[in-house]
Amino acid sequence: MGIIERKALAFAQREETILNAARQLFTPSNWQTVTIDQIAEKAEIGKGTVYKHFKSKDEVYSQMVLAFLETLSARAETIPDDLDVLEKIKGFARGYWQAYLENPLMLEMMLYCDHQFVQENLSEEFTGQFVCMDNSLQNFVTGLIEEAVRQGKLEDRGASSMMIQGWGTLVGGLQLTFHFKGNGVFQTLDPEEMLESLIDFILRGWGVIESPEV
Repeated sequence: MGIIERKALAFAQREETILNAARQLFTPSNWQTVTIDQIAEKAEIGKGTVYKHFKSKDEVYSQMVLAFLETLSARAETIPDDLDVLEKIKGFARGYWQAYLENPLMLEMMLYCDHQFVQENLSEEFTGQFVCMDNSLQNFVTGLIEEAVRQGKLEDRGASSMMIQGWGTLVGGLQLTFHFKGNGVFQTLDPEEMLESLIDFILRGWGVIESPEV
């Protein structure tokens, strides 16, 4: 390995050290109040070194969200090709839901990073990665919807609009789950039962076409 390669490897390893320190410090209740100084201290490096990798906390958040979105994309790739297309859609929704249940902080961070004022202050590298990842996930879902329409299993109501409606329903359900679980009518909330109800709600809203009974 040459000098340039060794330097690049050391840079990448140091960046991961910074991100791991941030992950250890961030919780759903405090992630926006943690400072770069605290991240640097946790990572046992200088504050200036952190800024060599990330020009702001928003870039730290963005890198964490991008890594999370990559895991979502990887989960989507594991859905078997031979499944019925509606089952593929359900499988994607279940994987999406489970990923956020396992890491609720990522939902808040993802929604924050989607704000225009955050995107405008990111480097071109970060904004480009967000566009690429968003397009990849959106194309995957709209592709499934379009295939279901071609097969006569969904009404054609515009794949992009249908995708946005489905995404909004799942995000809203996750927010209810995280913020109100244990309160009032949500005391007995079962996230898995809620998900299945939401999937049924989404498909009916998309105009699922029931197969004729034989």
